[in-house]
Amino acid sequence: MAPPSDFPSLDKIEPTQDHKYTIIALHSRGSNGPEFAEELFEDKSSSDLTLAEHFPTCKWIFPSSQERDSMIFQERMTEWFDIYSLTNTSQQEELQVEGLRDSVKYIMNVVEEEVRYLHPSEIVLLGISQGCATAIHALLAGKYRLGGASSV
Repeated sequence: MAPPSDFPSLDKIEPTQDHKYTIIALHSRGSNGPEFAEELFEDKSSSDLTLAEHFPTCKWIFPSSQERDSMIFQERMTEWFDIYSLTNTSQQEELQVEGLRDSVKYIMNVVEEEVRYLHPSEIVLLGISQGCATAIHALLAGKYRLGGASSV
């Protein structure tokens, strides 16, 4: 199942050893997949290794959200879904539905593609901020029992 064409292309970092796991990492509002990948991999651990070097059997996928009209910021920006208020997320929550539905469907298509190569339990969703909310919705709404979801 191919991802919907109205989402930007996926940014991928292939494993340097045999592919055993996939992490699908979702960025925050106002960011994108390549930017999140760069931020996540620019630092090194106390062992002087990057995250990719610590997990050489892992494929990293960084999808990018669509650009949407943001109700809060009154501008067009990348976000997985729109939201009316950052302090009261239940206020006008109907604004979240369309974007969240489309974004979850997109992430589930990305998962579907990875399931061709790995068992679902070897696939993990990771997200920061809005990406975390989207990842958790995808985990709960998906048809596969994935390895889990995490936030950064």
